[in-house]
Amino acid sequence: MNENDSSPTPPSRRSKVVNLRVPLQVVETVDKWVDMQLYKSRSEFILSAIRFYLDYIEYKESYNVRAFQGEQFAESPGSRFDRLKYYKRP
Repeated sequence: MNENDSSPTPPSRRSKVVNLRVPLQVVETVDKWVDMQLYKSRSEFILSAIRFYLDYIEYKESYNVRAFQGEQFAESPGSRFDRLKYYKRP
């Protein structure tokens, strides 16, 4: 690896713009959270929400697999919400 390979990845390679149609009421709710300065922008809020949901469905899927295999659980999927890795607290 030469020293030019250590440069940061350009933004166009790290993310992609995605167009999304959202009901006005949802946009107003997102804007409320942004205005309360819990998030820097709509994009940050939406990305946080997507990550949260992806973590939830990943855990739910693993829970279902373990349940099918007959394993015992100390907790249900719902009780894990406060520890989801992408959950952002103010």
